[in-house]
Amino acid sequence: MNSGKNSDLGSMGRFTKILINLAVTLAVGFLLFYVTLPAINLHSADFYTFAGTLCAVYIVCAIITSGFRNPGGISAYFGFVKSQCKIPAAVIILLVAVFAVGSLSSAVFFRAGAYSRLITLKQGNFTQDVKEASFDKIPMLDKDSAEKLGDRKL
Repeated sequence: MNSGKNSDLGSMGRFTKILINLAVTLAVGFLLFYVTLPAINLHSADFYTFAGTLCAVYIVCAIITSGFRNPGGISAYFGFVKSQCKIPAAVIILLVAVFAVGSLSSAVFFRAGAYSRLITLKQGNFTQDVKEASFDKIPMLDKDSAEKLGDRKL
């Protein structure tokens, strides 16, 4: 019966540590969002920085809150940290992969064909399309400025 209570306390301690990690990460996330105000958009590098920072904060909190008080020794400590950090580490790897693929797929080098089709080209003859203007018909002032000068008393 005594061993059952110890396992309940161990699981309760683990759950409490997870809640502490999440609470600290949430608080840092609110503060970071308030200060930096990143765009929540997959095309924004600020979004990836924000999400990666939150994952890193959770990992650091998991390392700090796990402590080295496990009776199982160093292997139990690293086992707990590893189990706590799997999801945030996977999210960081996923964010880096999505950012890299998105950056490469939208690079000008790969999208040159799409950019070249933005402007339609027409064949023409410059001398026929653009008539030569006589220099005596080129206004030196715009109409409003000329009226102001004409109305001014010297």
